[in-house]
Amino acid sequence: MRLTSARTFFIVALLAALAAACGDDSSGGEPDGPDRATSTSGFHVTIAAPEQLEIGPSRFVFALDDPRQRPVLNARAHVKFYFIDPKANNRKTIKSSVDAAQVSLEKRYSFTRDDGETVTMGPGETGVYANEIAFDQPGDWVVEITGAAGTANLGMMEVAFAVGEVAAGLQKGALAPVSIPEIGGALSAGRPTVITFGNLGACYSAVCGPLTEVAHELADAHADEAEYLFFGFATDDASPALPTWATTDWGVGLDQAVFFIDADGVVRGRVETIASYAELEAHLAALLPQVRASY
Repeated sequence: MRLTSARTFFIVALLAALAAACGDDSSGGEPDGPDRATSTSGFHVTIAAPEQLEIGPSRFVFALDDPRQRPVLNARAHVKFYFIDPKANNRKTIKSSVDAAQVSLEKRYSFTRDDGETVTMGPGETGVYANEIAFDQPGDWVVEITGAAGTANLGMMEVAFAVGEVAAGLQKGALAPVSIPEIGGALSAGRPTVITFGNLGACYSAVCGPLTEVAHELADAHADEAEYLFFGFATDDASPALPTWATTDWGVGLDQAVFFIDADGVVRGRVETIASYAELEAHLAALLPQVRASY
């Protein structure tokens, strides 16, 4: 097994401010931006990796925080998706609705978020929710989130986002680029390759979790069934960054990402921000039907 890892714990400076706010955050927290909204009850929603939303099934991920900026666990949240039809005076047409499914972790992890705060997650719920949503056309959409957390009403949060013909960056069905010799060596081994971009103990976007840690556990549990490569963010200036080839060839931004590549070098899966061990193992199992559940 080929295993390359950047196992350094980084404390990271604040990310650049979001674009002009949609409104002030009365709780005194981070201002709202294009991927974030605050309800009249003071709860916050942040959409993760909206550039990964495309026609067809897409993994829609969002985080809920309470008025004190703490993750909202076990929310009974309902999510509605509306298409903004430019041919009908930008009419807001409901397309689908779903109860939010919370991401659950099997172990306890600690990591540092983009604001420098150390967060502990799991075992159990995370305050991050992920559903597979089928978008039927590209263009402008709105998500509406309502519900309750305990006895508190979440209020209503609406966030606009765009769905592309295809998602940004390297996607399923593309040949994995041989950006550096290490990748070429893994791809030539004649078995699946799992490539992770991120750092242990660090989290650079507004919505993320211990994805790199979980990917390392997958590598340990299934070491003989795939090749594994890990690439970390450089921190030689105020803003974390990946090597240029990771951004240009693979389309990775500040979100952690895991790519699943089959034995022929074709990308078959991409997971960003946060995922459970079971979700990552399921992606590997799709390439290896004989993989046994180990958790």
